[in-house]
Order: sequence, then structure tokens, then C-alpha cells
Amino acid sequence: MAKTELRAGATIDIPTLDEIDNAVQKHTRKIANAMIPHVKYRKIMFSVAADGSGNLSVNTNLGPEPGFLWDVNRLVMINATTNVGAIATYLNTSNPGDLVFPSVNCPGVVPITRAEQFVIQPGSYIYLVGSALGANATIMVTGQVKEIPINSVDHLSF
Repeated sequence: MAKTELRAGATIDIPTLDEIDNAVQKHTRKIANAMIPHVKYRKIMFSVAADGSGNLSVNTNLGPEPGFLWDVNRLVMINATTNVGAIATYLNTSNPGDLVFPSVNCPGVVPITRAEQFVIQPGSYIYLVGSALGANATIMVTGQVKEIPINSVDHLSF
């Protein structure tokens, strides 16, 4: 710091422009780091039951919280009762236009490659439809999603 002498005889230490610039840059980096989106990897796990005919049509109500979206990386479906049948994955309804993955035979890993990853928006959820699962079969579903704050989507690539 440059020293300046006052007429009163006191000496004060005034920061140079470079010192002020460095302090501002350091503070700006702290603010920028605090604003970096906090992406979290979450494990999802739930079970659902087939009906007495071995069919399944269920809204899981499983989806992101408001303000977030999910980038689904993996889904595994296991028929814990009979180990047979097939399950299709939809978003929100079982309408053909909402199909995300066609039927996967149990036990099955939904084959999600980078090109097949799908995003679940806030207010949307996973909907499962299955058949030939066995009466009252229990279906275990696990997976991994990347939970992303919506305000950071512009900064990320999928």
C-alpha cells in the first residue's frame, strides 16, 4: 500500500488501485461460487403392488420438488414376488404419448443411455403400467436421478 503523509503529520496507508481491484475480484469470486448450482444425486426407491389379476397401473407420485427437475440416470424394476412380467414407464399418465420406456421384462434394468436419459419437470411424476406380474405381486423400483435446481438449467448440459 502506498503511504501518504498528511499535513497534520500523521501517516495513513491508502490502498492502491491494484489492491482494491484484487479485493473486489476476490469478493466477486466468493459470490460466484455461492451461486454455483448445487446438483444432487439422489437414490429413489419405492414399491408398488399389482392387483389380483397381476396387472399394474399406478401413479407413483414420485417426482421432483417444486423448483427442481430430475435427470433420470437409472431405473431398476424387480418383481419381488414372481420375478416375471413386464413394466412400462410413463410420465404422468398411461397415454401412449407419455411413454418414456416400453415394457421391460422383470427383473429388469431400464436401459438408460446418455441419449435416452429423460427429464422429469416439477409437477410431473413416474407412472408405471405392468402386466403378467402375478396376483398381488410386489414390484420394487430403485434408481438414481440427478436433482437440478431449475434456475441453474441454463448453466448445465445433459
